[in-house]
Amino acid sequence: MASRIISLLLAICASIVCAQQNVISPFDPNIAYSGRVANMDGKAVFDWPGVQISFTFTGRSVTLLLEELQYSYFYIQTGSYLNIILDGRVVNIIQLQPGVTQYLVVADASSQSHVLQITKRTEALVGTVAFSGLILDDGATLSPPPIPSRFIEFIGDSITCGYGNQGLYGCSYTPPTQNNYDTYEGITSRNFNAAMSVVAWSGKGVVRNCCFQNITTPDTLPDIYPYTIASYANATWEFATNVPDAVVINLGTNDYSTPPQPPQDIFETGYINFIKYIRSQYAPATPTIFLACGPMIGDPCCSYVQNVAATVGATYIDMENLLVAPMDYGCDGHPSVSGHWKMSQSAIPVIQKTMGW
Repeated sequence: MASRIISLLLAICASIVCAQQNVISPFDPNIAYSGRVANMDGKAVFDWPGVQISFTFTGRSVTLLLEELQYSYFYIQTGSYLNIILDGRVVNIIQLQPGVTQYLVVADASSQSHVLQITKRTEALVGTVAFSGLILDDGATLSPPPIPSRFIEFIGDSITCGYGNQGLYGCSYTPPTQNNYDTYEGITSRNFNAAMSVVAWSGKGVVRNCCFQNITTPDTLPDIYPYTIASYANATWEFATNVPDAVVINLGTNDYSTPPQPPQDIFETGYINFIKYIRSQYAPATPTIFLACGPMIGDPCCSYVQNVAATVGATYIDMENLLVAPMDYGCDGHPSVSGHWKMSQSAIPVIQKTMGW
């Protein structure tokens, strides 16, 4: 990777050391979040991919207080990866460790104002992040970042997570190959200068998760959709205060990727009910719904998704047959950054026309 990976920059922060420094709360009004975040014991906790922390600062350095939280649910015990983006440019990648740790993510910045964004590259299977605050130089200032006026929610599976998108053709997935920032939804959101929230989990389907020996399974994406933290059912999302302008859903690949495949009526009914649930949670607001299909699946799945779109009054986005060259593939047959760019080029004109953006 062009950006260097910082595994651990400073030692674990003992509480007495933190107490001697001016730690800014993670819920300071100058700090903005995009995506689902929970306040747990004064820490900002999140695990969905693409969650973003952002703020404007002056001063030469920024130190973040972060920790990797490990729930027994996880089976990929490697630690979350985060992008550090300074003034729109990725300058560092960090891998989190257990225990509250100080990460010096910006050093020797100029004296002017800067916008810092921290985005979660990896999905919930890789880890859960706890953000305890930040430390600036003495005399430095903190102010709000630019706040987008548009907001899009993206719902999906491993494709939307960015599974293996930074790997090379033929590779096998490892967490460093995943970067949600360079997914089709990240590219699409930045094109519209829109905030985004990503609700996606690899292997999940509408009524059937990948590779199970039944036509339906529990713990599908609709089942975990209400959770603020994907792996923690006790925290449910406050839909009424976080209403998007548009909701883009790309599901169905895992329902039909392996046999036995769900019958058409079960799949379509499950998808229709999911959209009804989404609308009920955001009511009386009425976000515009988009249903995408592809690029890792075709018919009959995509025909069924089109049927659902027609039934519920959603707009269909065709993403079939976009991966045509080796460079379009990352790990395990998933789209690379090139593939995601092609997906975004299918989504952007449809969203633009429908939303009037």
